Amino acid sequence: MNEYRHKILKEAQELYPKNLQRQALYFDQHTYMCSLLDRNDRCTMGTSIECREPFLDQRLVAGLGTLDDKWMFTGKKESSF
Repeated sequence: MNEYRHKILKEAQELYPKNLQRQALYFDQHTYMCSLLDRNDRCTMGTSIECREPFLDQRLVAGLGTLDDKWMFTGKKESSF
């Protein structure tokens, strides 16, 4: 693991000391997601295609981050139709 990833992991552990799920979300948001968005940006610009990620608005992401764990990690619920 490179130095940047170690730094992000340490930040996640400091922010969420006893919450592995939140640590994983923080780590993914600052490593994998950045890489994915960068690749998407390069590929679409290289082919003159405009691409937008509508659910990555910073206000939406920040708001979802304030949700209690019981709302974020409950999984899919079956409907009772």
